[in-house]
Amino acid sequence: MSIRSKQTTEFHFERVLLYGKRKKSLPPKSCLVFKVTDMTCFNSVSQPTSCWIVQVFLVPICVADVSDAMSRTCRTAILVTGSTDGIGLTTAKNVASRGYDVIIHGRETTRLDQARKAVHAYAVQHSSDPGRLFPLPPADFSSIRECHGFAHDVRNLCKEKDLQLCVLMNNAGVYSEKHIITEDGLEQTFAVNVVAPFIVTSLLLPTLLQQKSRIVIASSISQCGKIRSWKDLHYQNRSYSADASYSESKLLDAMLSMEMADRLQKAGFGTNQITCNCLDPGTVNTKMLLAGWGACGIHVEDALDQTWLCTSEEVENETGKYFVYQKDRSAQSSAYDQNERNKMWALLSELAPEAAAMWTFDWYK
Repeated sequence: MSIRSKQTTEFHFERVLLYGKRKKSLPPKSCLVFKVTDMTCFNSVSQPTSCWIVQVFLVPICVADVSDAMSRTCRTAILVTGSTDGIGLTTAKNVASRGYDVIIHGRETTRLDQARKAVHAYAVQHSSDPGRLFPLPPADFSSIRECHGFAHDVRNLCKEKDLQLCVLMNNAGVYSEKHIITEDGLEQTFAVNVVAPFIVTSLLLPTLLQQKSRIVIASSISQCGKIRSWKDLHYQNRSYSADASYSESKLLDAMLSMEMADRLQKAGFGTNQITCNCLDPGTVNTKMLLAGWGACGIHVEDALDQTWLCTSEEVENETGKYFVYQKDRSAQSSAYDQNERNKMWALLSELAPEAAAMWTFDWYK
């Protein structure tokens, strides 16, 4: 569109606010500022009844920097669970440096404060307009009670700070060399890696669905081929193996992602509203990898696949996918097996009925 005084132009209403932002010849974080001298709104006979045409008389004023005004007001937030170290911390740093507000999660107050300082230092060094940081009170994801409390804290924070939660990055995970049973009677790896993302994601659905959003779950290429014993996921009657427990949890994460994607679609939420995907975040020298397999991966600061899946336009409308090295790959066949996924969902629903009830969408209006 050429810019001339009082030009009459027809727009699809949904595209009006996108025009200046997508004008490629403008400086970054700039938009054209207009004075609207007159406006007529009418329904187009050539379009569906839900599509309105707006005839606007525009007077161009200037090109304005919106870094401290519009973009700040409209900026969206990303929640990264387990963001006090490892890939979670790297993800928090990189999305903050791209201008997203970041909600930081961890188990200990001291480490949360250290993470906040590290993310802030990185973001201000790599961006002229970094996102704001919001550390929440510590939450131990091995506890069902604390998962519920954490989701409650996130909802309250988004309401109080007027945050638009556009991405939930379920990154928190453990690799436990010891057989630990939690306060809820669950094996720790299963509790943190599977039950926690189920509860947190489910309880945050109302917050996520207030704007276009993404759910991302960290799975792994270490996922096993099938669940070996549905009756003994907690290794009460079989010999405990850290590798086996971890690989089962990562298969369950892939299954959970596929099931959530399907349920959202069947409930009528298209990919223009919400998506759910999982990924292998890479072979990265985190504390978890070092404990289980040794130093056989890349440096943690180079682990950017989660950042990519959280923010890239390439996957804007993809759902129910599993990504490895930023490529769509097939997860283990059990992740697509509805009978196996039904067993998983029934088990999780029994453990966390309040979270499971969110998937009826009775609350949605």
